Amino acid sequence: MSAHIGALARARRPGGADRAGWRDDPWRVRSEHRPATAAALLRVRDAEARQAGSGTRWRAVVSAGTRREIGRWANEAAESLGALRGVQGSGTTREVARVLLESLTDSAEKVDLALLTAARAALDAGVGLDEVAGWCRLPAGDLVRILAQPQDDGQDEDGTARL
Repeated sequence: MSAHIGALARARRPGGADRAGWRDDPWRVRSEHRPATAAALLRVRDAEARQAGSGTRWRAVVSAGTRREIGRWANEAAESLGALRGVQGSGTTREVARVLLESLTDSAEKVDLALLTAARAALDAGVGLDEVAGWCRLPAGDLVRILAQPQDDGQDEDGTARL
């Protein structure tokens, strides 16, 4: 749209018309705005068909609740880590070590929950086990064993958040 308006503005400018004329054509479509050719679309579709899970979009195959849960765990871990700024500045060695280690452990648990939720979603979406295990930096057998366990939602039995 801006190219079209620019062509109209250049055409109305005195002496601003392009000598070649092709740039001032208000109906000209830039190459990046032209639709892909059928051959290009078929090549992309063929390449995606060869790789499991690659032809789908994350937002289309992973539910909004699962995406929200992954984001929530990642955000909570980031907040926990952010709260550690300045904790080493004062206090006794024992107190600082306790706060630091408890906070890091809590953050690691939240990152683990986000990681496992994302891994489960990727496997459910059709991505290969070996690929997901490699991205998680776990052996495939260990990932299957961990994901086979009941899902931990980070809450105690009474529904309160575990700290």
